[in-house]
Amino acid sequence: MAEIASATMPAGEMPKPRRQKKVFKPPSDAQVCKTKVSIARRLVKEVAHYEAETKKDEARVEAMRADPTKDEYDVKKMLEVVEESRMMIPDATRRLGEAINELFSFIEEHHATTEVLECESYAEATALLEKYDDMVTD
Repeated sequence: MAEIASATMPAGEMPKPRRQKKVFKPPSDAQVCKTKVSIARRLVKEVAHYEAETKKDEARVEAMRADPTKDEYDVKKMLEVVEESRMMIPDATRRLGEAINELFSFIEEHHATTEVLECESYAEATALLEKYDDMVTD
């Protein structure tokens, strides 16, 4: 081996050590709990955002309709924006339901694990599950 290293490298230099391969470590139960809670929390915000945006845009359309100086084309385009926002609500609600169900399944499977019970997100997980109990499917 020294002959190979000397043939390809200048005299006196050592070959660079090879990098060690990273070993995959699965996430802990606490990390999984925290991730599932953060996904559900984000989707709760997303649904609320789309609902608020739809209400705001509907009010804007009504104001545009009441104003005779507004062009009919502008009102029509704003109605399209409102419809796009309305279409996002069921999709976001469906994704929230899936996230709540995944969180429920995870908590149900790991409810006796001390790592999950001591997780900083466990209280928030149970609060989310209580608030969105109607979304949990069997």
